[in-house]
Amino acid sequence: MAVANIGTIATDSGAFVIMPPEVFNDDSQRNEACAPTLDTVFGQCFDGAGFSFAVGMDGEYNVSAAFDPDTGRIYSITIQLGEI
Repeated sequence: MAVANIGTIATDSGAFVIMPPEVFNDDSQRNEACAPTLDTVFGQCFDGAGFSFAVGMDGEYNVSAAFDPDTGRIYSITIQLGEI
């Protein structure tokens, strides 16, 4: 197993949405995608096709992946939301 920094992700809405790309058709769907973060901090959106969560502030966050270097299979993605 290997771990590598694969980039960054930024937000100016204080939230992120994880979903397959075919679900998000246009910018007007942003409100639905972020709706679960308004009352509960995180939750499902788009009838369970996506998941959104609040990060508490705008910013740019490091993203890393744990993967098998022989097969290229990714086992986890980590978004570092703050110093630990």
